[in-house]
Amino acid sequence: WGSPTCSMSFDSSLKLCLVVLLSALIRYLTLSTTTTSTSTSTAFPTPSTAPNNPLLISFLTTASTHPITTRIHRVATTTPHTLTGKRYADLIVKEVSHLAEDSSTDTTTPHTIVTCAFEPSEITSLQSFIQKPLPKLIFIDQGTFDRVQSLASAHLDDTRFVITTILELSKFFGKSLADIESIRVNPSYLEYSSGGSQPSFASIVLRHVRPYLLREASRLNPFDTSTFLWVTLSDPCIGSLAPESSTFLHRITSRFLVPYTTQSSDTTHVHSFRQPSFNFYVFENRAKKQSNILLVNTQSVWGGNSNYIELVVYLYDVFLRFTVLEGLLGDDSTILTIVATRYPKLFQKVNDENACVNSVNEDFSCEEGSSPSAVTCAVLTLAKMASH
Repeated sequence: WGSPTCSMSFDSSLKLCLVVLLSALIRYLTLSTTTTSTSTSTAFPTPSTAPNNPLLISFLTTASTHPITTRIHRVATTTPHTLTGKRYADLIVKEVSHLAEDSSTDTTTPHTIVTCAFEPSEITSLQSFIQKPLPKLIFIDQGTFDRVQSLASAHLDDTRFVITTILELSKFFGKSLADIESIRVNPSYLEYSSGGSQPSFASIVLRHVRPYLLREASRLNPFDTSTFLWVTLSDPCIGSLAPESSTFLHRITSRFLVPYTTQSSDTTHVHSFRQPSFNFYVFENRAKKQSNILLVNTQSVWGGNSNYIELVVYLYDVFLRFTVLEGLLGDDSTILTIVATRYPKLFQKVNDENACVNSVNEDFSCEEGSSPSAVTCAVLTLAKMASH
């Protein structure tokens, strides 16, 4: 900005000189602060305002002190920088997974049900969801909140909101946001992932941010529950969600619950990733084949206790950043499929296509030759059936 020159001959000149210097200093400090705030990756969004409204809570503004996160940080700070990607993730699982496995879940408390609402088309589903007698945490924009605030006020005992924006949510991606945005407009991505049309910035953010929001919900924990489940408002199965489902849901959330569907290994793509790329992140080579690939379905119900959420979402973050750096972009189902396939012991998988409540199989898939008692909405249908 240049340094002003000053003449000390007269008092008036000295005063003018001091004013000029002070102005230059203020300008420097202002620009310096702005540059720092925009160039530094933010670990969590800025806090939402909650001015004397008991329905509203805010994002955390401090780093998590969860034991899993503390242990991960300790491992990360002592790991050589040359160990990256899936090898780094393998080390994290080796050093940290026992903490999640040793955790216990309070089965006497209900689950906190977590979702988000940013689309006008979701209003009717959101209104029905608010009226369910279950602990609920909803990430929402200001305009949508204004439309449901009156209804929500009648459900103050079990409903909370975090008001946010798409831009604010995109901060969860940190430095990877630039890579994500670059891939979003890349013609090769549009060719096989979006039917030839460019997805909006908002849709890309919402396709990838849900695991972070589930973790945020478990950290905020406004209802002091031990397990947290994500549901999608557009999911037609959400009507089966009820308090009496809690016992069965606790039974299948001792680890990180993911519903799955199967896909033949002969396909060319796995959740928007070309199969050789998917194989590279899951296996040790791109050519490996397996009879069926278990695809995580994040349009259904998924989640678990806070310990597994902390670990699984950290691994999700590692693989999301790793894959977008390589020019690959799917959605949260893609990344969770990679994590669940590579580290199956962290997950409770439920067959979302062909499930039976009395099945002896760990994934509740129907035994060979039996008639499926729930072929859709498996998790919530099984939970409802088990409660009767």
